[in-house]
Amino acid sequence: MPNNEPLTTCILVLGVGPTPPEKPARLHAPGLRLWTLARFLSLQGYEVVMAMVGFAGGNGESSAAPASRNTTDAGPDFHIGEIPCYRLPYSIESAAHRIRAIADRYKPRCVVSTTDFMNLAAATARLSVPLWLDFMGQPMTERQLLADVYESDEGLRGQWEYVLPSLLAADRISVCSHRQRYMMLGELGAVGRLNRHTAKTNLVEVLVPFHLFETQFEHTRTVLRQTCVRADDFVVLWSGGYNTWADVDTLFAGLEGAMAQHPRIVFVSTGGEIPGHDNRTFGRFRQMVEQSPNRHRYKFCGWVPTEDVPNYYLESNAALNVDRWSVEGQVGYRTRLLDWIWAGLPVVTTVLCELSETLAAQNFVTPFRIGDAQDLSIKLAALAVDCSAALEQTARARQYLKTHLDPVRALAPLAEWVANPQPAPDLPPPHARPSLPLCSPENSLAQWQQSALTSLGRKPRFWTRWLGSFR
Repeated sequence: MPNNEPLTTCILVLGVGPTPPEKPARLHAPGLRLWTLARFLSLQGYEVVMAMVGFAGGNGESSAAPASRNTTDAGPDFHIGEIPCYRLPYSIESAAHRIRAIADRYKPRCVVSTTDFMNLAAATARLSVPLWLDFMGQPMTERQLLADVYESDEGLRGQWEYVLPSLLAADRISVCSHRQRYMMLGELGAVGRLNRHTAKTNLVEVLVPFHLFETQFEHTRTVLRQTCVRADDFVVLWSGGYNTWADVDTLFAGLEGAMAQHPRIVFVSTGGEIPGHDNRTFGRFRQMVEQSPNRHRYKFCGWVPTEDVPNYYLESNAALNVDRWSVEGQVGYRTRLLDWIWAGLPVVTTVLCELSETLAAQNFVTPFRIGDAQDLSIKLAALAVDCSAALEQTARARQYLKTHLDPVRALAPLAEWVANPQPAPDLPPPHARPSLPLCSPENSLAQWQQSALTSLGRKPRFWTRWLGSFR
């Protein structure tokens, strides 16, 4: 918008749903992040307008929310409280087209977007307001694990083509960890954003995930005890998707060893495969379980209704997170750890992401070595014998999270920026961007990067020659 035009109180928040208030059948981390940002800004007194696509291309709807009408003049598809919400088509160009229409209607002071898909749509929309683009997790590391699971690197270039325009268009970027911040700064340097214009500007902020606010988990009905498990069973819970980062080999071997040591250990799983993303990891785990003599001690409940999830937390004895080593695990986050602790569950976990390192260093969780099934078995069996110390750990962890991950503290950089959203000093002014083909720094390295990507599709000779030198 022109520099002399007064700012409105409206903020357009973009992301991937569904969000928790919609009570969806499946709730994923992007929906939690979207709702965290939108709700926080609403509580700060801004007029928030939310627009979203469904996870992995699905409509991601609650029963009360219709699908996107894909029109430019229609009002909101539904409301969450006072927040008008729009469903966007799962197409970058079509989503960008509707984002422009929504922006024309509400005249936002800025856009706050999250996920690689919506960030690209926001960049493609070329709005005349500053863009805050959030990456909760590093897309290239996530694609690396997906490539490993599916034994193909074909998606790497496509992922980078998603990320690159966002790196070139963002006025400010946020990430979920300090490690990811440095990785993001490296990518910004690679596309020319670390230049003389931004030498005094912090382009990347850390917004530590915390989506619980004042949530209180309450038991509303019995879902496990004396239905699929006995009253005195020691229930080890896994909740959420079995993503590419999950080490299901160690998970299975560790559970088998623990079950051999303690007859009352039962494994309960909510969630499962992640359609449209990872359809293999969970299936491989189920195959191992089906061959086990202890298979009757594994209870697969599937994707349970969102409102029932707290009941599973409160009827379990401990929760389990099993990461395999990966770069994604080092720079990413595991929001499920927060849910479990907030519900009072002792947590057994590998130590890889910043959150798990902090919790382990403070003696708030029971850690075990990555890839060490025997260590996992010993820790689970010991908890089944006596869980009192672990419960005390969790109580202390809950108080720590309440203090250190308070939204006002965790999201302070976002609050400061939206109060006076500033364009990045190396980008064209926002009011000039709608007439540009792509918002990008005017420096040779950024242009070279764009040209290089284009050349990859037409002239692979350089890469063929380079790869040939290793043969």
